[in-house]
Order: sequence, then C-alpha cells, then structure tokens
Amino acid sequence: MKNACKKQTYLKGENLLLKTIMLFFLAFQLGYAQVQIRGLVTNEDGSIPLGGVTVMEKGTNNGVVTDFDGNYSIRVQSSESTLVYSYLGFASAEMTVGQNTDLNVFMLEDNLSLDEVVVVDYGYGQVRKENMTGAVASISSKEIAKIPVSSTAEALAGDSWSKGYN
Repeated sequence: MKNACKKQTYLKGENLLLKTIMLFFLAFQLGYAQVQIRGLVTNEDGSIPLGGVTVMEKGTNNGVVTDFDGNYSIRVQSSESTLVYSYLGFASAEMTVGQNTDLNVFMLEDNLSLDEVVVVDYGYGQVRKENMTGAVASISSKEIAKIPVSSTAEALAGDSWSKGYN
C-alpha cells in the first residue's frame, strides 16, 4: 500500500510540473503575439500598383518590399505598431495598424524628392547627390539641340567634336 501512495503522490507532482511548464509557454506566446498584415500599395488614385515600395515597422528593423503588383505581407509586433511606406518619387506615408489586418495605402507623388537622385552614366544605378564623389555636369535641352549629332547619346558623350579630336 505504501508504494501505491508514493506513486500517486509522484504523479501529482509530475502533473503540477507539466501544468506549470504549459502555463509558462502559453504566457510566453501571448506576450509575444504578432499580427499578420497584408495590403496593396498604389498611386494616389489607385490606378497603378507600386512594386518595390519599402514597408517598415517603425522603430524596428522589420520590413518587406512590395511585389510587382504592389502587394505586401508583414508580421508586426502588435496592433499598436506603425508601418512606414517609402518609395522614390512619392511622399512617405505612415499608418497605425490598429484592428486592421488589411492595410491598402495610396501614396502621393512628391517630385521634390526626385532632385535627390543623379543618374550615373556608367551603369544602371542611381546615386543620391550627397553620396556622389565625382564631378557632375548638366546640359539643357536647348544646348543639346545646337550640337550637330545624330543622337542624344552622341551629344552627351562630350564636346570632343568641337575641339577637333574626332
């Protein structure tokens, strides 16, 4: 009889330990619950989806980029999180998640931000003005029209034709 009582007491202690561990994991999961957000990013009238928009959770390194059709999906820390949307040529936008799981965003064009970009002539890249390390020259369309060449590319190649270096 003594062995049966000891075994029953041991099992009660095991159940208590198991319940405590399960309660700990449940509390841990609730404390770090994340919210899944999906949405579509378009221009201001909703007619053009914007692919390549950066969607970041404010104050974190958590972020995604919209696909070709402007769709995105991101897990955020809580319903109080704020998402920041940024895209070259458009004003940045911020939206608080709240109770929404679908956040569709309309971005407004911002032509002033385009002044920050200089297109480099040795590749397919873009460089911000503050990151340029070399000289930058500009030429107006009126000046290009005066140059006797067959294409704009020849006009932008330089003025060696005027100095006789042909």
